[in-house]
Amino acid sequence: MGASRRRRVAWVVSAVVLALIVVIAGALVVANLVGRRDVAGPSSASSAAATAAGTASTGTAASAGSTTSAVAAGGSVCGLPGYVASGTVTSPPVVDWQYVGVTAAPHSATAGPGRVEPDGFRYCYAHTPEGAILATANLLAVTSDLVRFRERLVDRTLVPGPGAEVVRKNTGSNQDQDTSVRVAGFRLLSYSADKATVDLVARIASQGAYVSFPFDLQWVEGDWRVVVRDDGSFPYKPTQVYGLVGYVLWQVS
Repeated sequence: MGASRRRRVAWVVSAVVLALIVVIAGALVVANLVGRRDVAGPSSASSAAATAAGTASTGTAASAGSTTSAVAAGGSVCGLPGYVASGTVTSPPVVDWQYVGVTAAPHSATAGPGRVEPDGFRYCYAHTPEGAILATANLLAVTSDLVRFRERLVDRTLVPGPGAEVVRKNTGSNQDQDTSVRVAGFRLLSYSADKATVDLVARIASQGAYVSFPFDLQWVEGDWRVVVRDDGSFPYKPTQVYGLVGYVLWQVS
């Protein structure tokens, strides 16, 4: 590879890294606004309306209580089966690939995402090694469209904490089409009941270059979420790699 091409690839890698950070950062701007509206009490206009409201409230409370109990026991927030406290993954998960814009995202009926909204936003993964891997791969797809997913990324992607508050102050825009990425493989570097480290390797479409994206994940509120440092940065820097030896190959079929 010539010097000029190496410089171009390095620039694109930097652009991808910056895009991911800016996308996730920008998505946190409205985090505290979602799901914090005051709820008015039941109307006293008629006893029938009050009774109906009471019945609906009881049903909702029962459902919420059931979900809360399952999450407290280690289950996923959307009810996906499975709980694995330790293990690894040495073969590619069996998935179908669904496109979020122009980016392919893996989907498994058992490992997740368990919630896929009509516009493609996705979250909720199984409490298993496969679930952690799928959470990481889908992060790349979802962060490609900040305009659509900004608010929901805030609630569903990052581990709450000081780092999230730092990132919350930033804004961003969609990734440039020239920096689109596609999953090529992974390594599960560590896994326990509440933490995982996944090294996802992706191909930069415009350059044919491969980039390693290591992420720390934490099991929080019934789902795998991405960890950031207190200053809002990721624990590991993405780097260019020149081969896929050591990775489990995993790409769109």
